[in-house]
Amino acid sequence: MSTDNQVKTREDLLYLLSQASELEHSLACQYLFTAFSLKESTDEGVSQAQLNKINRWRRTINGIAVEEMLHLALASNLLTAIGGAPYFRRANFPQAKTYTSLKLSFKLAPFNETTLNRYICFELPNNFDNEEQRGNWTQFCQSIRDEELLRLLAALPQPLLPRKLEYNTIGELYGLIRQGFQTIGQKLFIGPPEAQATGIFPGMIQVKDLDSAIKAIDLIIMQGEGSPAQRDDSHFAKFTKVREEYLAELQNDPNFQPARPVIENPLLSLQQDNTTSGANIITDTLSRDVVSLILNPEATWCQFRIIDDPRTNPGGLFALEDDTEPNRRISLGLVDDVCDGLVTCSVQGLKAIGRIVVGPPDYAPDRRPITSLADGLSDRVSRQSVSELDYVADMNLTTAEVGDLLERVLETMEGMNLDFQNDRIRSENRNIALAQGLSENTAEAKAFPQIEQILGRPLPLTEFGRQRHRRFVSLEIFEDRLRENPELIAQWIREPMIGDRYYDRKMPALMRGSDRYPMHITRRQYDLLVAWANRLRRDAEAGS
Repeated sequence: MSTDNQVKTREDLLYLLSQASELEHSLACQYLFTAFSLKESTDEGVSQAQLNKINRWRRTINGIAVEEMLHLALASNLLTAIGGAPYFRRANFPQAKTYTSLKLSFKLAPFNETTLNRYICFELPNNFDNEEQRGNWTQFCQSIRDEELLRLLAALPQPLLPRKLEYNTIGELYGLIRQGFQTIGQKLFIGPPEAQATGIFPGMIQVKDLDSAIKAIDLIIMQGEGSPAQRDDSHFAKFTKVREEYLAELQNDPNFQPARPVIENPLLSLQQDNTTSGANIITDTLSRDVVSLILNPEATWCQFRIIDDPRTNPGGLFALEDDTEPNRRISLGLVDDVCDGLVTCSVQGLKAIGRIVVGPPDYAPDRRPITSLADGLSDRVSRQSVSELDYVADMNLTTAEVGDLLERVLETMEGMNLDFQNDRIRSENRNIALAQGLSENTAEAKAFPQIEQILGRPLPLTEFGRQRHRRFVSLEIFEDRLRENPELIAQWIREPMIGDRYYDRKMPALMRGSDRYPMHITRRQYDLLVAWANRLRRDAEAGS
């Protein structure tokens, strides 16, 4: 490595880690778009055998995208550890990247050979088993680079940078970052330890010193961005295998089309940073309406009224468009119950508005919620994967995920007055029964029985609940109960989206969702618990 192309200052590292964050963010978006483009049914013109392969490719690509999210979180920890701030900016697609030596286009594209080729070159390793392999792959990646893009990059003005540092692969980028940490050393670590993200993903690392920083960087490198050796579980190897299987199937069936007819880079309108050709404005009326429903704050689904709106209860748990005029007090919420809002900045007559998402709720900032925004996204991206037989094959990772969920349950319920909530639920169940003309006593009995106060225990149900939940944070106790009776999951935990209006004793108990129905965990969380319990039972029966 040239001495002119080495990291020498904290500013160099802050710059490179910010670019790494944007790269990880952009890669995750591109990978998810490709995974979503894949067909999901034999009704879409593929055989069952082909659909099985497509499902496997979707799981692989989704898994890689989730690891890119982990890499973004690790890069954020590296930034905060050295006095920076997490970097979540990302340019709109398609985009020509002027801050990097990577000469590959960043765009949203469906599953096909061209897309897979680009992803393979994104994840190109730094080292190969021999020079012939290196030369072949380098030549391959040079051959797919967009010459028009290269001309555009040359014509664009160079960005203002602390100091231009060159890297041709993501692996080289992390190599520079690693070199910077090793060269500058322990004096880098001036960030507050409490700013470190924890518990978001299995494998999450808190960066507090040089050893933990190198460990975080090496994890990213090992999983795919410039893997130091040929690994079957690296992103490069996974994309290469998907490409090989796809081309083999195409050889057997030239008419094989695993992806839906998806356009590249769909947009409602052009953005100011769309400097690269290739954006496709959505013109179909129905498609525009669907996208607007998801992305447009003017969509009627998110305009909750603060008073007498049956869709949310209690009212006021959302960002308001105008808090001064009662007639305009409607929500601009995007993800109700996860706490979102708008930030407005005005400078000399110019006004900019940005949306923020924060959590857990600000009334309990030290408590992690049972179901977070990340859980909701995972439910949409990888819900189906936990139902596969091989998902719980690695019981260490599965058990760690279950353990994290149980800890969050304890954190949530320890911040609640269960006695008060139980009285409220008993009353609410009676009101539901009255409205339906049913027995009030039967409805009231669905909640927990009232417990008499005892000396020194003014909240007996709350104390009882805490004791029970603390026991099950010890996974050995929970595992023993499930080995004896895997059906306990169905008996103890509320199944998602069953539509029962009554509040009962199933977990999460005594809590209400934004739809006024009893709160539940996500379908992915529930299915994971069921699969984990069944695996425990099978292992017990096999004597393992």
